[in-house]
Amino acid sequence: MTRIYISADLEGAAWFTSPRQCSPPGDLAGYRQAVSQLAQELRWVTEAALEAGATDIVINDSHMSMVNLLRFFPR
Repeated sequence: MTRIYISADLEGAAWFTSPRQCSPPGDLAGYRQAVSQLAQELRWVTEAALEAGATDIVINDSHMSMVNLLRFFPR
């Protein structure tokens, strides 16, 4: 059994360029793009981990209220 724990924060998204993209009140369109980008990157990472033999994967959303990925990865 191979377990993977991923802690992801919105500031780590590949194209993130402005602190205003970190929260909805700052730049809502930019925030939505950043959340979408982070979700896509997490999909790539989890797919690669599964292909490499991971059996359990836990993703922790570490940004602010920790609910930024719920629409992409519902419980």
